[in-house]
Amino acid sequence: MRRIATFVLLACGVVSCSAELEPVPVCPETNAYPSFLITVRDSATGTVITAGSTIIVTARVGSVGDTVEVPNVAARNAYPTGIELGPGTFDVEVRRPGYQQARRQDITVRGNSCGGAVTVTLDIALAKT
Repeated sequence: MRRIATFVLLACGVVSCSAELEPVPVCPETNAYPSFLITVRDSATGTVITAGSTIIVTARVGSVGDTVEVPNVAARNAYPTGIELGPGTFDVEVRRPGYQQARRQDITVRGNSCGGAVTVTLDIALAKT
């Protein structure tokens, strides 16, 4: 009888264990989240002018940079331009004919639990020259 009582106490102790486990991330097959979603606007009117802009993303720490030439198609203004570079620290420069260039520096893109980027949304206003 004593052995049965000991077994029951041990079993109850194991079942009622309150140690919390770290959740395991469920990652998609492709981890294609953009590092940036960028919208370019006219600073005077607020009109979206992303189409026809050149967006230069330079890596400072932790990743690679890229240059994106946004086609001058009106439909491109309907959505922000996505740039997928992964986590890191970046400078972003935007150029467009007839406008002064704009630059944002030291923008940190954090990594997510799957190794991809946590998207940073930028709304960049350009002033006419």
